[in-house]
Amino acid sequence: MTHRQNGFSLIEIMIGLAIIMLIAAVVGPAAINFLAQAKKKTTYATLRTLKSVIQQYKVDVRQYPKTLQDLVRKPKDEEIARRWMDGGYISGGEVPEDGWDNPFKYSQKQDQNNPFTLYSYGPNGPGSPKGEWFSVWDK
Repeated sequence: MTHRQNGFSLIEIMIGLAIIMLIAAVVGPAAINFLAQAKKKTTYATLRTLKSVIQQYKVDVRQYPKTLQDLVRKPKDEEIARRWMDGGYISGGEVPEDGWDNPFKYSQKQDQNNPFTLYSYGPNGPGSPKGEWFSVWDK
């Protein structure tokens, strides 16, 4: 009488692990690249939306916001508050973050061609070199 044990042999387990590792080696980098591209696209889309909202604020209030919080919080200045859009300029009452969960950087500071500064530090966050930043004014 032959006695058989149920289960997998060591060879079968090793072959299964090798197949899983091969699939991970092929799919893993593609998934990481896809995620990185999605975060970049999300960041640029949010920058474009914020730019549009800031420009609408300028039309309504006749000046650019001092901070991005001015888009969600009604100003205390009565003259500005009178022209400010009821309910705010951003739905949800919070300024969105970039694709890497960092706050966007904004200032009223103008440069040669742009009326304000708005950018993300990019995937490496604060302290990253300027060449890695994502600006609303990038082409």
